[in-house]
Amino acid sequence: MMRVGGSGGSVPRYAPDMNETNPELRSTELENGLVVITERHASRRSASVCWLVPGGVGHDPRDHGDGWATMLSEFLLRGAGSHDSRSFSDALDRLGTRRSVAADSYHMRISATAPGPELPGVLDLLGDLVMRPRLPESGLEPVRALCLQELAGIEDDPAHLVGIRLDEIRYPVPFERHGLGTESHLRAATRDGLAEHWERISGPKDSIIAIAGAVDHDRVVDHLRRDTESWTGGADRPTPVSDPEAGTRRLPRDTSQVHLALGFAGPVAGDPDALPFRVAVGILGGGTSSRLFLDVRERRGLAYAVG
Repeated sequence: MMRVGGSGGSVPRYAPDMNETNPELRSTELENGLVVITERHASRRSASVCWLVPGGVGHDPRDHGDGWATMLSEFLLRGAGSHDSRSFSDALDRLGTRRSVAADSYHMRISATAPGPELPGVLDLLGDLVMRPRLPESGLEPVRALCLQELAGIEDDPAHLVGIRLDEIRYPVPFERHGLGTESHLRAATRDGLAEHWERISGPKDSIIAIAGAVDHDRVVDHLRRDTESWTGGADRPTPVSDPEAGTRRLPRDTSQVHLALGFAGPVAGDPDALPFRVAVGILGGGTSSRLFLDVRERRGLAYAVG
């Protein structure tokens, strides 16, 4: 990756010995529960970070907070630590950092990629984002507007809509929610409510940070141990509280297209059958050369797309 800017003399830099050739995967659990995983690649000059912090869609309060995780994924980037929204973005840009924040089912996923020597500065900024977010009152309305716009756009994308409605009946509570929330809950959200929710659920418990590329495991562990020493807490991982609704759901619309989605149980990633299952899915419907695509679309002309 091209280096866009420097971090200045106040930020320590480090990089692994690039003469080493074999990738090395290491894992360390810190005293506060944060798990640090690194995979060093001697040929890389950049480092990619993925930090999973408790706070995903499954943690959203059901009675008033549907959509809060998505709002926070936008809100967290609007200033942290000593930086306001603009200076926080500028600081990451100076380190040549691509970044994103997204809400998963269990976690908030903070991702960043930067030149390897700039990794300490990037970790400092990400630490501020996770542990010391500003969540400014002035940023709430722009965040709300973005989320409402995305929610309203569901009806304009039938393929997305049918997938969302399928998930609502094939996943158990609280995982049946699509994450975009409901209009009433998004409009009622307050800055203080979001801040208190994030402070309550985020923490080193069930938190994982993974770094791959130009990274030195021991130095990263020492760095994070110092930076997260006072970080405590974290919410329990959400668990199913009811069986899926299942069955069939129909969504009549005045359009010339029909979108059909089917869902069924499959093996989880740790299951011995997971890899053969993925191979079978790839053969049957994983792309334009799959048997399902060729037969249903190419030979019979029954659909525009199939997967």
